Amino acid sequence: FFFVAAGIIAFLNTRAILRDADSVTHTHEVLTVLDDILSLIKDAETGQRGFVLTGDEKYLTPYNAAITEIEERLEDAERLVGDNARQLERIPALRKRIDAKLKELKETIEIRRTDGFDAVRERVVTDRGMLEMEAIREQIALMEAQERELRTGRLGEMNNAYQTAVASNIVTTVLGVFLTSVVGHLF
Repeated sequence: FFFVAAGIIAFLNTRAILRDADSVTHTHEVLTVLDDILSLIKDAETGQRGFVLTGDEKYLTPYNAAITEIEERLEDAERLVGDNARQLERIPALRKRIDAKLKELKETIEIRRTDGFDAVRERVVTDRGMLEMEAIREQIALMEAQERELRTGRLGEMNNAYQTAVASNIVTTVLGVFLTSVVGHLF
């Protein structure tokens, strides 16, 4: 009975550690996707900026690459935070800000193509793009802060499960040696 109970306790502790490790990994995946989204927006902005300054289409390469990936990463973020109502509520606001930023980038590219540098310069100095970028950074920062808070809690749970596993293994070993000694002395 004692060894069966010890086995059950070891199984439960191991399962708790694995569950907590999976949760920490999940948190890292969310943080990575959020970083990717911000990086892609920066890439799009970099391409737009290069094109606005030079008028050379080759500078739009990072812009075009980022545009094709942003939606996919947003969908990844939404899927990953689907189990967290607070985070899921932030996705529409993030999407709205990203859509506004991408619209602003597209508009400035078109103005540069059709009306030239001076016209696009007048548009850029309105700071609309900068304000949208700052709003995106704020949304992502809120989401990252939530994920870091979750990670801290999950690491604490994982540490507690690990300490419980170590303690139960020590107790099981000591009791196992004691019971074996008692049985050995009886026979």
